[in-house]
Amino acid sequence: MKTLFLTLFIITFKVLDTFGNNESYLKDNPLSNQDSTQIESTIRFEVKNLSAPYILLNYSLNYLTSTTDTLIINNRICKKKYRFPKSMNMEAVVNGISRKIFIVPGHQLTVSIDMNNKKNGFVSFQYQGDYKIANDYLQEINTTSRMPLLRDIGKTITEEGYLTKIETHYNKLDSVYIIYKNLVNLSSNELMQSFFATEKTELTYHRLGRLINFINDRKYKGEKAENFFKKYIQPTNFQKEEINLNSASSLLFFTSYLPSYVLARVRESKDSSLYQKIGHYAYLLKYVSSHYDGEKRSYTIADNLYFIVSNARRYLSLTHYPSIDSLMTVYDPYLNEERRAFIRKRYYEEIAPSSIKYTDKDYISDFKLLTISNDAYKLNEKLTPITVIDLWASWCGNCIDAFPIVEALQEHYINENKVSFLKISLDDKEENWRKGVKKLQLKPEESSWVSGGMKSDFAKKFDVKYLPRYIILNQKGQILKLYSPDVRDTKMFKLLIDDLLKKS
Repeated sequence: MKTLFLTLFIITFKVLDTFGNNESYLKDNPLSNQDSTQIESTIRFEVKNLSAPYILLNYSLNYLTSTTDTLIINNRICKKKYRFPKSMNMEAVVNGISRKIFIVPGHQLTVSIDMNNKKNGFVSFQYQGDYKIANDYLQEINTTSRMPLLRDIGKTITEEGYLTKIETHYNKLDSVYIIYKNLVNLSSNELMQSFFATEKTELTYHRLGRLINFINDRKYKGEKAENFFKKYIQPTNFQKEEINLNSASSLLFFTSYLPSYVLARVRESKDSSLYQKIGHYAYLLKYVSSHYDGEKRSYTIADNLYFIVSNARRYLSLTHYPSIDSLMTVYDPYLNEERRAFIRKRYYEEIAPSSIKYTDKDYISDFKLLTISNDAYKLNEKLTPITVIDLWASWCGNCIDAFPIVEALQEHYINENKVSFLKISLDDKEENWRKGVKKLQLKPEESSWVSGGMKSDFAKKFDVKYLPRYIILNQKGQILKLYSPDVRDTKMFKLLIDDLLKKS
């Protein structure tokens, strides 16, 4: 099953004690008759009592791929300017705490974060700007009582009790939605009309996604699964509703949750021969084209085609399935020109001769690396019987978060002379790598840099599309594991290293 990178925010509730004067929240939108792509918007963070040196901002411009910006904090302040073509929902992540942020072209949003300022146990962000009310709403909907976890069913709560709490929870969220919506004169502000319409969609499909997860987690099958679906999910008549591309929950529902339910029923049915013949994704595309319509169909087809072409080399090895070219030919008519070009470009990049990538057991080339002291060397010269390559960049917050775990692993294997760790930076610019090493106080002998960063031959050969990445080589330069488990999954990572030690 495809891994989805779009974030579903945990939705909870708490109504503000006081809302202030409506007039202080909104001013006239200055975007009338202007090209919003030429208007800067600024998001500024002011922080106190924060240990992390950065704040992450996650967002998507095309709904198929996501972008993460790392804002480095300097003198308790960080900010970034954007030229988005329209208003955006972003996700701000600081010290493991995430909040949805609403930003509008032509406006500045200031976010004050004091890690010691808590309300009901949650760190309270303070917002200043013309669309303060939207961000206040997003925080209130995101910071209250937590829903019980699915894994607690049978331990601290029954199935019936869980479903009752779901209904109660979302009824409360609906009440919060109504209160905030009524604070704004929507008739005079189309942008806020759109914002609250999106948030209504978000609540609806977040709930439906949670219910389908319930079916999957409880391993309901056959008639039991279908009866639950008809009772709790089907009455919303979602097949006739249009998808809202600004709603992460609706995207996940129609691209992952609903198809996973449908295909699970197909797999357990007596007539699953077509599914077995053409495979998961070809069947999914066929289902979507016949059961969805409009933008819902176009987006879901684009999303799944993009995933297939991004993994073209692996898919092409499944010779009994329909070819990628045939799938693109069949489903091209459902895509607009922008999506069609985007997917084809990704496909040709993936299968181009110059993009031939390593696989496990391949022997690597003599890649040249640079040390902090400006000494160049070949990677093969640094290898031990088990060498863990830790790929990172100064802009990668998750990489930096994982450094203490890597250090703990180094300490764990300190008596194993066969195991070594080597950090290799994929910063685009050498100066950024050097600044990162100095700021993070990394050991010079453990960190090197590859010229070209994420666009280098090194990154292409090792198929580096995200960071952090961990690759394991032996002393001869042979790849033992191209896609190693993330060190944050410490148990799985240790199992792999221990197994390699036994075999070495």
